[in-house]
Amino acid sequence: MAQLKKFMFDNFVIETRPEADEPEPPVDEEAAAEPVSPTEQEENVSAESPAETAAEPELEAEPEPEVEPEPEEEEFIPEPLPPAEKSYTQSEVDEMVNTARQEGYEQGFRSSQNGVDAEANTLLMDINQKLAALLSETADIRTEVENQALEMVKVAVLKLVPTLMADEAAELVSKFIADNFNNFKDEAKLSFYIHPDIISYAQQKIAALANSYDFEGKIALHKDASLAKSDCRIEWENGGVELKGADQLAKVADLLDAQKM
Repeated sequence: MAQLKKFMFDNFVIETRPEADEPEPPVDEEAAAEPVSPTEQEENVSAESPAETAAEPELEAEPEPEVEPEPEEEEFIPEPLPPAEKSYTQSEVDEMVNTARQEGYEQGFRSSQNGVDAEANTLLMDINQKLAALLSETADIRTEVENQALEMVKVAVLKLVPTLMADEAAELVSKFIADNFNNFKDEAKLSFYIHPDIISYAQQKIAALANSYDFEGKIALHKDASLAKSDCRIEWENGGVELKGADQLAKVADLLDAQKM
């Protein structure tokens, strides 16, 4: 009896025969094309095949290979194109060259002018400093000369004035008495102290003034050799005045010293 061998191809059971026992019948192509209804035996086999299939261990399905995700494509950003180079005509090039030359000339001229101005300013500052120093020296020299001149005048005054005062003593004393007589004309008594050499001349001047002012008081004349010829002192009951040539010379000397720098 032929053995049945089951394959898992669409649940068909194909009968296998030994190659030596029975040759395969020729295949009718037309019959093969027509659908063949299963025989009773095949139906029985087909009915039993699910149980047999359940008895056999099921084959494990091979795991599907993991499919790696395709890498995301990076967004392509094109680089900006460089600006197109501008072309110039020959006239434009010539104009730019001339402009550059003119600007270079003007810049060089300004730089040169600035250098000249800086040198001139430096020179002027140097001249001003030297002039200031010279003027300062001149001022110092002038001050020194003026001080020396004042000192010479002072010496001359101190030497000459006493002599002049001695020669003009009578006039000086007379003038002093005349200038002050009106201040003491109402006094009861007047005392005059005069150098002996000019007392007689002074006596005449005092008498004339007394008559002129209608003086009714008493007058006393005193010789005082301690006084200079140009000195005179007048006293009354509550006061007096004095003319001293030495004091006058001291005032003149002080005035001359005050003019010094």
